[in-house]
Amino acid sequence: MNIVRKLKVLELPILTQLFNYKDIDDMIFENTRNIENGIVDIFALFDDSKLIGELHVKYDNEDKDFAKKENEHICSHSEFIKIIKVKA
Repeated sequence: MNIVRKLKVLELPILTQLFNYKDIDDMIFENTRNIENGIVDIFALFDDSKLIGELHVKYDNEDKDFAKKENEHICSHSEFIKIIKVKA
């Protein structure tokens, strides 16, 4: 059974199963700060209990033209996918 769920800060170390981080503590610190400040949510994709992917959804867009159309904002709160990692 495939399951997708949002990770809690304490669960961030599980992401090391998908990627070999040079500095795990830095990855956890940055992601913790971003989650706690409402900048991102990180979702984990599981096949049964095996982690097979992660999805970062970023809510704070720094690209000022991202949500503009003819000098008008399409929406005031842009959401977009930042990172997708899937284990092959």
